[in-house]
Amino acid sequence: MGINFDGFGAEKTDEGWAVLQTEDHGFLVVGFGESFGTDNDQDIFIIRTDADGTKLWSTYFDEGYQEQARAILPTADGN
Repeated sequence: MGINFDGFGAEKTDEGWAVLQTEDHGFLVVGFGESFGTDNDQDIFIIRTDADGTKLWSTYFDEGYQEQARAILPTADGN
């Protein structure tokens, strides 16, 4: 079961599947969205929030296929 992206997504199904707390106590959430891109399929959707859950930025990746992100890991340098 994904995390509800209500308030972050749009009119179609958008789900968060993994959450990573950042060093500044904010969050990075990854999953998929159907509300973005140009081909009406599922695209990777990423949201970055502050510690209070206020969206700082979001982006999506659409390679033209069905894409989903189900996990996220920090890099060795903490990014």
